Amino acid sequence: MDDRPARRVAFVSEHLEGAGGLELFELAIAEGLAALGWQVVVSFGAAGDLAERWGAVAEMAPLEGALSRSEAVAGADVAYVHSPHLFRPTLDAARETDRPVVAHLHLPPFHLRAGWKGLVRGRHRWEMDDTVYSKRTHIEAFAAVSDFTRNQWVSSGLPADKVRVIHNGIDPATYHPPTQFERDRIRDELGLGADETVIGYVGRIDLLKGVEELIDAYCDVSDELAPTRLVIAGAPTRDSGDEGRRLSERLRAKSPASVLWLGQRTDVARLYHAFDFLAMPSRWDEPFGLVLIEAMASGVPVLAGRRGGVPEILTGELERCLVTPDRAAIAAALRTMLSCDRSELVRLGIDLVSARFTLARTARAVEQMLSEVIRGRGETGAISGG
Repeated sequence: MDDRPARRVAFVSEHLEGAGGLELFELAIAEGLAALGWQVVVSFGAAGDLAERWGAVAEMAPLEGALSRSEAVAGADVAYVHSPHLFRPTLDAARETDRPVVAHLHLPPFHLRAGWKGLVRGRHRWEMDDTVYSKRTHIEAFAAVSDFTRNQWVSSGLPADKVRVIHNGIDPATYHPPTQFERDRIRDELGLGADETVIGYVGRIDLLKGVEELIDAYCDVSDELAPTRLVIAGAPTRDSGDEGRRLSERLRAKSPASVLWLGQRTDVARLYHAFDFLAMPSRWDEPFGLVLIEAMASGVPVLAGRRGGVPEILTGELERCLVTPDRAAIAAALRTMLSCDRSELVRLGIDLVSARFTLARTARAVEQMLSEVIRGRGETGAISGG
């Protein structure tokens, strides 16, 4: 940090619920900044299962309470927002109080059309706010979770000099290899045998995540590799409604008895201790892939789709863990992975996360970005354009 001892950052959030990687990362960064001495305030629309953790590190500012979003931002040196739905409201609140805004890009620019559709129907699906999503943006700085994601947003119109890459990170105190006692305990709770090889999946139940291809591939190899189990932890998003529920029911119906469906879990760090491998064969361009570094830090080798930002994680010797996300390729990769030297993959994964993807490293990079913006505001005294 710079010479000011108590910088104050206002997180602007949608809901304090562990619905996905974005919400969990946002909280982890708040915890990381608090550990570095920052004062943290969070304004939010609805509480949820993460509210207790937020309350341990942040001043809580529920929007239905006395504080408005602009009042929460007013008391901070900088506003910090992670959800694209809140970029515009955050900028509005910051303008009222003359505070700078920093945004974190976890998702691709869904407003763009790609390929021939973009040529025929126009690149933008809907009209965009130039003060947010263009070279004239009034947001002071952006952090993207991968080079892949940064390139997408710069291509969509954001100024390249305002978008830096800050890879996600995890806390090794939370995600760590299990003791034998920890491994035995969670396996006993789940009814998994000590001699069973367990392949885990953690994520939302969505066709784009490759979960159906994983189930089909597992069906192809499970008899060859017995005793093997597939454990699926996750649920459809609330936004998916009846369609998500029907998909979940269909996938459960086609799964063999050796597939264990756990639904949404809040104890994912413990859950990794039951796994021998983790599979994330996404069919879409994952902006990053947080579960991969969580699993590797927990001593679990991974198998992942060669899409989006994932190849930025699995580099060097771990490139062999990348796979084309289709049924045949996943089945072949499972056969190879389950017959290889697991201990070597465990070591490589732990070393990689320790060197590149710790929460402390990520929090320091975010701190540097926020501090630079605050100092820049002190020098200019106004919201800058592109």
